[in-house]
Amino acid sequence: MPSLCAIILTHNSSDTLEKCLESIKWITDIVVVDSGSTDKTIEIAKTYTDRIYYNKYINYGKQLNWALKRITSDWILVVDSDEALTAELSRNIRKLMRNRPVPNGYYIARRNYFLGKPVNYCGWYPDHVLRLFRRDGAVYKDRELGSSVELKGSEGYLKGDLIHQPYRNLEHYFCKFNKYTDFAAKEILKKKHRIGISHLILWPFGKFFKMYILKRGFLDGIVGIVVCALGAFYMFSKYAKAWETTHSIGFKGIEKPQKKKEKTQKINDGEVKKIIIRSVNWIGDAVMTTPAITQLAKNFPHAKIAIVGKEWTRDVFISNSFIDDIVTCNPKNFFEYIRVIKKLRKEKFDMGIAFPNSFSSALLLFLTGAKHRVGYKTNCRGFLLNVSTQRTKEIEFNALRIDYFINIVSLIGKRPANRKLVLNVSEHGKAFAKRFLKENKINRVDTVIGFNPGAAYGKAKCWPVKKYVELGKNLIKTYNVKLVLFGGPHEQNLVNALARGLRNKCVVAAGKTTLQDSIGLVNKCKLFVTGDTGPLYIASALMVPTLAIFGPTDPDTVTIPSEKLRVIYKKVSCSPCFLRECPNTHKCMEEVSVEEVFTKISKRMREFA
Repeated sequence: MPSLCAIILTHNSSDTLEKCLESIKWITDIVVVDSGSTDKTIEIAKTYTDRIYYNKYINYGKQLNWALKRITSDWILVVDSDEALTAELSRNIRKLMRNRPVPNGYYIARRNYFLGKPVNYCGWYPDHVLRLFRRDGAVYKDRELGSSVELKGSEGYLKGDLIHQPYRNLEHYFCKFNKYTDFAAKEILKKKHRIGISHLILWPFGKFFKMYILKRGFLDGIVGIVVCALGAFYMFSKYAKAWETTHSIGFKGIEKPQKKKEKTQKINDGEVKKIIIRSVNWIGDAVMTTPAITQLAKNFPHAKIAIVGKEWTRDVFISNSFIDDIVTCNPKNFFEYIRVIKKLRKEKFDMGIAFPNSFSSALLLFLTGAKHRVGYKTNCRGFLLNVSTQRTKEIEFNALRIDYFINIVSLIGKRPANRKLVLNVSEHGKAFAKRFLKENKINRVDTVIGFNPGAAYGKAKCWPVKKYVELGKNLIKTYNVKLVLFGGPHEQNLVNALARGLRNKCVVAAGKTTLQDSIGLVNKCKLFVTGDTGPLYIASALMVPTLAIFGPTDPDTVTIPSEKLRVIYKKVSCSPCFLRECPNTHKCMEEVSVEEVFTKISKRMREFA
């Protein structure tokens, strides 16, 4: 009788794993491949098998191919941790093994459950998946999502269901939804598809129609409506995310080159009494707009400037002498948005500047009634702007990020003579920094080095924590420095892991500071180590000696000209990719050694010693 091995991939699967393993305990060889579970997954797995492996998860196909190399059995049964075999299916598999099967693989009908109820229609049943196959020559496709095994020879079908209960509740569904739509968007980008209106409107509608009408989802009742609606939303989201990537700065993909068209206008500075600026949403980008704001103030010296932006960017502008008013615009609903618009309309602005490329930023300027509305002609918003220019590939990929914003201001005035960033430390920030250092027994004579290991953009921009730990230990041992760990509220776990690695021989500021506090604290650092994220631009603007470690982004277009800034960048075959999470081995960051970073820091230490 041919030998059979079952493979299960796990990651924090304690809720469903026991039921899964119980259904296949009759199989003598069970292999569990875990990707770093922190719950009771491994503990549960040990009660059924001793063949438990760890492998870092890259994608579904690679994980299974890694497992296949470690198996010598004749036949393979792949079962997800949230699946279980019915008694009928188990009997048929055992019977098949005794009779020596002829086909090289077998499809199994998967019965999917949603919110505890079986979904019999909507195209969800029978959801045939190829899960039982001969090991020889079998290989999984290297795909982000929904990878299938490639076989040579014939295929058959088995009777009996594979019970699949993937979601505990809607909250759990949307946690997986976000991850799966990210993977699906990456697959779309690999195929170089151009995203159009049909993908965002017609295809989701077609998906709902297919599931609810053609696949008779209406027979599943309320659950059927929910499943079909979520299926349509999934279709919309994956294309929307792919579109977002192709229209973000740094994507060198599939858009056709456009001829540069500008609508410029000579405006008398005496006519402009009030200017409104719609700020960008990222802290680093907000800092990068300050040279353009400075020049705008010089072009229209008699005008009052108000800036509208998200609450988290407010502190970037709070001490800027060129800005007269700051309006936070983070409405929770439509009625709050209307109240903000009404408030701004009363000011009767003569000019509006849209630094972001979004449709909503141009719409805000239009609704405020600003006479002259200036910005890039992107995302079908050209009719809302009367002074505009095309966002060409040359501007996107060859110009410095600072010049990207300066180019907008130059449409209605002179270009600035320099690109100096403007960021002042407020009195509140100075007082906080002084108090914080005193409370943590850090004196004026101490050498304070700031570490900023996280990045709001995504994990791909982060140098590994283990390397920060080794670097920190070397700096403390060699130079007796005082380390201060920076980060936002969402990076608290990352910073805490770094602090534990340093055995708490550091001071944690992450999660304890506002942006205004952080600016004051960064200003007290003798040296700052970070990735390509907001604090990099804060440190550079404050003229703090900074070492920036770049990975998925291009330092030639993102960074700023500064004598105080040093950059480490390993250009690998896939860089710059501008992805939020690395789908591969994070080679661009892994290749940056601790020794190289330590050597650069040591050189800077000697410079200001």
